[in-house]
Amino acid sequence: MLSIWSEFLAHSLGLFFFGYFSSKYAVIIAKRSRISEGFMGVFFLAVATSAPEIITSGVAVKEKFFDLAIGDICGSLLVNLFILIALDLLVRKRFLKKELLSGNLFLVFLLQLILLAAIFIRSSFNFKMGFLNFGFENLLIIVLYFIFLKRENSSAQKDSALIVKGRIKPAKQVFNWVIFILSLAAIAFFGRLIVTDAKVIVERSGLNYVFFGTLFLGFVTSLPEAAVTISAVLNKSYAMAVGNILGSNA
Repeated sequence: MLSIWSEFLAHSLGLFFFGYFSSKYAVIIAKRSRISEGFMGVFFLAVATSAPEIITSGVAVKEKFFDLAIGDICGSLLVNLFILIALDLLVRKRFLKKELLSGNLFLVFLLQLILLAAIFIRSSFNFKMGFLNFGFENLLIIVLYFIFLKRENSSAQKDSALIVKGRIKPAKQVFNWVIFILSLAAIAFFGRLIVTDAKVIVERSGLNYVFFGTLFLGFVTSLPEAAVTISAVLNKSYAMAVGNILGSNA
């Protein structure tokens, strides 16, 4: 049992390392594309730091471990919210409080509420909420997500005048994209290994898949968000830090 936990820890460290690496190069690519910090965090960085959740949950669904996938997503949502609370307590900036009180935070909470409500209704009642295996709540989530991106993009366009334009060597930008894509491939590799580890641990220990996914997998796949948020705060890029958390949860 100790050996499989050691493997899970080693693979989690690999997921964290390449998750952070992909996030780092997402920032470099976005900055050299002259994108504002807020939109960079909400979209580019959020997609990069959410790659572990996306890939790990995708692998879990493919292997038919649906409870593990649900636990991973819900656990990640909770961990990210705790990161946001810790950020507010540590930084104590009026700017951050304004960000938290914005309509974007409301949209993110609404998205999460729809997801959790759909999971509860489907698991507790024999109630069909879709057509051809595609849930109606998914359409609502997609619409709200694009509203969220549109709001943040509008805010980013207002700040575009403050962005300094500079010459970018195409070869250097291609190199950044290559590293970013390779990092995502490494995340996919470690994500598959982690799902296999989780299956063995649950079967040997008798733990529940949802419990393990929420407590352990949700924490592990949220480590890139934590690392990027800490880095952004240290660089006083508060808009990027908040945008990353909100974008990841959305």
